[in-house]
Amino acid sequence: MKYFILLTLSLSILVGCAINPAVKYVEEMKLYIAENRPLALSGAIKWTTYYEGGLSLAKKIPPNIQGRSDEISDWLESINVAKEYEAGRLTKEEFYKWREASNAKVEANNNTNRKNHAQCEYEAKVGAAGVRDTGRSGLNLDQIYKEKELFDLCMKAKAQ
Repeated sequence: MKYFILLTLSLSILVGCAINPAVKYVEEMKLYIAENRPLALSGAIKWTTYYEGGLSLAKKIPPNIQGRSDEISDWLESINVAKEYEAGRLTKEEFYKWREASNAKVEANNNTNRKNHAQCEYEAKVGAAGVRDTGRSGLNLDQIYKEKELFDLCMKAKAQ
């Protein structure tokens, strides 16, 4: 019975990770960028088309995921700048300079998010370390739930 519970819990954790909407979005976006950025760079598709595709993916992010509105705002800004470029109101140099600055901003945000994630993960583990096991499964589920709660609180605090 103990092994059945452990197996069931392990499978539920794996399934939960596999369908995490944030992870799914990141994977879909990586694939979209890998397939479509070269097309936009070569001129095979318009930049507005490229950015509109990214926006449609960003809109699929569930509303409860942190950073959704920022992601959508970034894609909308990109569409507006691309329209300016395609209308001839921005030179190619100005557009590519904006793209470099925008990409640098996204990379800086990603680095900050990775740092915050690691820090919150550590703080949650330390904060939940003293939670005593109350079950018979051999897993300290109270500690696992406390870690998740502390992690979520930490990430929300850092997002503000």
